[in-house]
Amino acid sequence: MPEVRSYESSNSRTSLPYHSLLNPKIENDEGLYLRDGDAATLRRKFLYGVAVGLFSGLSIILVIYATFLYISNRSVPQTFPPDFPSHPVMFEEDERYAVASSPETDSAWDNLMPAGRGFILVEEPKEYGLRPGLPSVNGPDRYSVSVFHQLHCLGMIRESYNSVLMRVRPHIYGDENLSDSAAQESEKQHTSHCFDYLRQAMMCSADMTIEWAMEMPDGKPPFTVDGWGITHMCRDWKHVLKWMGEHRSPVNISGIA
Repeated sequence: MPEVRSYESSNSRTSLPYHSLLNPKIENDEGLYLRDGDAATLRRKFLYGVAVGLFSGLSIILVIYATFLYISNRSVPQTFPPDFPSHPVMFEEDERYAVASSPETDSAWDNLMPAGRGFILVEEPKEYGLRPGLPSVNGPDRYSVSVFHQLHCLGMIRESYNSVLMRVRPHIYGDENLSDSAAQESEKQHTSHCFDYLRQAMMCSADMTIEWAMEMPDGKPPFTVDGWGITHMCRDWKHVLKWMGEHRSPVNISGIA
């Protein structure tokens, strides 16, 4: 009688889905495969490695960015004066600054110049990108603050103007001991400098406040602009004077011109 061979049905053999190739190893009649518990462990290790890699990369980026900011801040000098607050100020006529020279008007102009005559002391000027200032005795160098240089120039022009009106020699600091001819030449050079300096200062500030026409009496049509009654945004002058007092140069000279 012929031998009857029996064959295992293909359905009786262990079926291995594709994803089992990614599982931890298990044994069956076909060999070694992967167990589900070990697969979870491998996934955790993989995710941990990804997290560590991302964290390391982010840390490197942050270190590079912080270094860049540090170098940038070191390469761009900071300014010595703070950013003063601004507030609205309406321009109104003040005759003390508009009429001819008198003890009252001269005092009003001189009082525009703070103690130290517009000069301050700056310690460690190189930190602010400043070149050397005027030497002082046993102290930091002295530096001028532009707005008070501008006021000095305006006072200088006023003094020259009044001297012409009154036909007297102008009272200008530093020219007291000069001869008349030397003082006249000094005044000419000083005034010429001030015209150009004030021109550049006004162009630099470039106040773009819009000014309307001057209101005429009796309802007459306007024909000019005087600038009075117009509100401007201005630095708080009290804060400016306070800061100047805190850093003032020990100069006891008074007067604006």
